[in-house]
Amino acid sequence: MIWQFILTALSCALFFGFVVLCVCKYGLLSCYSAYGPAWHKTYPKFNVWSAVTLVTAALLIPVLLENSEGNPWQFAGFLCPAMLLFVALTPDYGTNPIAGPVHSICAGLGALFSIVYILCVYPSLWWLLVIYYVAATVLTFIYGKWSWCFWFEMAAYLSVYTAVFVMIAVK
Repeated sequence: MIWQFILTALSCALFFGFVVLCVCKYGLLSCYSAYGPAWHKTYPKFNVWSAVTLVTAALLIPVLLENSEGNPWQFAGFLCPAMLLFVALTPDYGTNPIAGPVHSICAGLGALFSIVYILCVYPSLWWLLVIYYVAATVLTFIYGKWSWCFWFEMAAYLSVYTAVFVMIAVK
C-alpha cells in the first residue's frame, strides 16, 4: 500500500509541478501536448516534456493494475497510462504526418480509458468525474474555448490521481 501511495504521489507531484512550470514558462497553451514542441524549441537535444510525460505515466501503471486486481476492467488501468507513453513519444505531432494521428488517437484513448477505469473499477467515485469535468467546463468559459482541451486533460489527470488516492486510503 505504501508503495502505491509513493508512486502515485511522485507521479502526481511531478506531473502537476511540471504543468505549473510549463504554464509559467510558456503561458497557457491549448493543450498539454502543445508544451512538447515548446520544450523542444528550448532544448532541442532533449525533450523535457517527453521525459516527464513518460515517467509520470510509467509510475502509474503498476498502481492502477494493483488497485484493479481481479476486476475485468483492469486492462483500462494499463491502457490509460500506456496510451500516454505513445503520446510522450510523439511530441512532433504537429509536423510529423505519422506522429500526428498516433498522438491524437492515443491522447483520446488515454482520456477515454481514464474515464472507463474510474467508472468500471471504482463506480462509487463517479462524482469525481462530474466535479472535475464541470470545473473544466467553467475554466474553459473563463479562459476561452481554445483552452478546452487543456482543462479537460487536467480534469482527466485529476480524476485518476484523486481516485487512486481515495482507493489507497480506503484499502
